[in-house]
Amino acid sequence: TLTMGNQNGATRVGIGTINPTSKLTVAGRIETTSGGVKFPDGTVQTTAASGGIYGFSNMKVFETAGSYNWTVPQGVTKIMVEVWGGGGGTGSYGANGGGGGGYGKEIFSVNSGAVYAGIVGDGGIINQFNGKTSSFGNLISATGGINGTFQPGAGGTSGAAFNISGQSGGIGGGNSANGGFGGYPPVAPGGGARGGSSGQGAPGRMVVWW
Repeated sequence: TLTMGNQNGATRVGIGTINPTSKLTVAGRIETTSGGVKFPDGTVQTTAASGGIYGFSNMKVFETAGSYNWTVPQGVTKIMVEVWGGGGGTGSYGANGGGGGGYGKEIFSVNSGAVYAGIVGDGGIINQFNGKTSSFGNLISATGGINGTFQPGAGGTSGAAFNISGQSGGIGGGNSANGGFGGYPPVAPGGGARGGSSGQGAPGRMVVWW
């Protein structure tokens, strides 16, 4: 059944129904054999989502402190990036715990073939060193936790669309709390150094989904 009508000045088309409620209402299965479906933001979906997280089924994990380059694969127009800052270090025996690194997550529109420079921030070492910032180009970043030499280290932060601040370190000789999904004594990504252990914070992490 194909129905065309005009309701309140708006033309509506119904397929399989005589009461269309939108510009096009279909009572049944819709099949596209080529070209995919184009959405209002201009993106085109040619295949159904096949698992993964938020529709992304591929991922690349960077968890060793350092600098990296990542190239957007052919045909990819959206990515999701997660970053954890490095955990803060602590001082000599009896010092406070270092703060955990911040965490951020956000989805971005990208162009195939574009190259992004990423950084995985290292954990802070003993005696007054903070955790380092992790970042992905200019799109997203998460700062490292503050060292716990003179007071419990504050957690790192991120300005991403979804973000979690790292937890503060424990008081003198205690164990620091985690950063992001990290823990102690420091567990990657981004765990602050354990208080009183003269330790180093855990490195951050960067994960790219497409």
